[in-house]
Order: sequence, then C-alpha cells, then structure tokens
Amino acid sequence: MTPDQNKKKTVFGAVSVEGRLYCSIQPRKRAVSFLAFVKQLLQRAAKAGHGVLLILDHYDIHTAKVVARFVAETEGRVQVVWLPSYCPNDNSQEEVWSHVQPIVWCSRHSFRIE
Repeated sequence: MTPDQNKKKTVFGAVSVEGRLYCSIQPRKRAVSFLAFVKQLLQRAAKAGHGVLLILDHYDIHTAKVVARFVAETEGRVQVVWLPSYCPNDNSQEEVWSHVQPIVWCSRHSFRIE
C-alpha cells in the first residue's frame, strides 16, 4: 500500500444518554449521508419508543435544507439543540473522536477501511 493512497471514508457518530456509541461509515461527508445516519438513529429509537435528540454544531451538513426538512417532517420525534460552530468541550462525540482518530492515524499506512 502506497502511503496516503488509502480510500477515505467518513464516520458519522452519536453517543446515547447511556454512553453507547452508534456510528455509520459512509463514502463521503455529505448532508444526504448524514441524513441517512439520522434516519438509522430514529429507526432504532422508535423501536424502543423514544425520539432522537441531536446536539449539533453548525457544520454545513448539519444545517443543510434537506436535514432541516426531515427534522420538521418528524413532528418532534427528532429534535435539535444547536451548539456554537466548534466547541469540543461541550460535544461528547468530540471526546469519542479524540480516542479513535489517533488509532486510525497511526495505522494509516497499513490499515484500510473498506
């Protein structure tokens, strides 16, 4: 494997109130991919009779019109709390990434996510 030739993937993640990690590996970081992940979360939550509370920063894919339309269509089953644009101290998912990223970065020359 030639260095820096690994295929790039995007990982969307969420942390439940109980501390469970949910993630989805997608080929690209796009609003429609993020929306697919939110729909997976909602489907899982609905089985347990719950809704989904998303705590999001103002990253482009989070604020996309397609995402806003879907949230509105859920009639309260998906709710959003907006954080400032970048605030890793207030975003529990950032702590998860801080532990995962070094593992991936250290392995980038010999590890491929497919």
